[in-house]
Amino acid sequence: MVLLKRFNIALIIFLVTVTFNLIVSGFYLLMHGLQLFYLIAVISSAILLISSIKLLKKFIKDPEDFISYLDVYFNALFLFTTIDFIISSIIAGGILIEILIYILYIGYITLYKMYFMNNKIIKQLFGSNLDNKLLF
Repeated sequence: MVLLKRFNIALIIFLVTVTFNLIVSGFYLLMHGLQLFYLIAVISSAILLISSIKLLKKFIKDPEDFISYLDVYFNALFLFTTIDFIISSIIAGGILIEILIYILYIGYITLYKMYFMNNKIIKQLFGSNLDNKLLF
């Protein structure tokens, strides 16, 4: 459970970063007109923001359901975070703090996904009555 609480802190920091990124991308889109490059940045930021908010709501409502939803979230997140990270780094001129937050968040998600997948594998090997507290 400590890992889940830390994940939520990382998720909140990520939400702030993505919101900032969405504002910057939207501002550039308005300033420079409808260009594909800025449009992709706005769309990927919006998808990240919406999916992160949904994930946070799921955790608040039901932590058990939250764990089953994580696998789907991770697969989409890696794609859009990578797109968003590359584009926002170019748009914002490589703001160091934003880049560090993305790298830390991606690293944290990778670690969490490894724990999550490990939990699935162990449950398949030893049965579903395995206590989750051993891994979390």
